[in-house]
Amino acid sequence: MSNYRGEPYDFELLGSVQIKQNSILKFCIATAPITSDKSFFMNEHTPWKRKEGVMIPLPKLSDVIKVLLAAASPFTSGSSSVYKSTEELR
Repeated sequence: MSNYRGEPYDFELLGSVQIKQNSILKFCIATAPITSDKSFFMNEHTPWKRKEGVMIPLPKLSDVIKVLLAAASPFTSGSSSVYKSTEELR
């Protein structure tokens, strides 16, 4: 991924979604070439600037998804969430 300016990783694009008129959120698996450790990587691409991303170690991804779903559920109309609040996750 040419826009990443950190430790060298091998990136595999998993998918992307248009989040604004000129902005795409990209999802990748990032593999550290030396250790082969894998992380889930997200970052935003725009025509004028590529923003820094978030690197989540794969063993922590499930925890992050649970909290994200609970935190976002009040803002997603018509969708049901397994988690009703962040308190249920503690």
